[in-house]
Amino acid sequence: MSLKNQIYNLIWDWTPVFLGFVAFIVFNIWRSFIYDYNELITQIDEKKMYSSVFGWSTVQSGFLFASYVFFSSASSKFFDYLKRTDFILRLLDNVRSGTASTFILAFCSIPLMVLEPDWSSSSPLLLLLIGIWLGIVSWATAEFLRILFLF
Repeated sequence: MSLKNQIYNLIWDWTPVFLGFVAFIVFNIWRSFIYDYNELITQIDEKKMYSSVFGWSTVQSGFLFASYVFFSSASSKFFDYLKRTDFILRLLDNVRSGTASTFILAFCSIPLMVLEPDWSSSSPLLLLLIGIWLGIVSWATAEFLRILFLF
């Protein structure tokens, strides 16, 4: 494999994790600036956001799991040939990681729906947890969009 392909694969594989990390950093560094000076942020109902992210991540997880099962268990000559191609192997690998990320997101959203933390809170631990959650949201969304790009 050429160096160009290796760099492309490295960027392709780590972009969702990088975007999640960037979202976490941006929220924790500029949270007070974003929250205090942006009226759109102050109008967001965090409780509804936790619930909607949970609902969307469960839909994504179910879709990705069904896609993985379909591609893994399809048994025709055409699919047997496709299963050996690099494209399908990469697609299955991305679907596995996307399913894991959306499941983790759904699982992490449950405590936030129960506790209903406020983003204007001054508790550093609470803000750290919300920042981690936003990072997971970005990571899972980027994983899902990457899979849709392959479809």
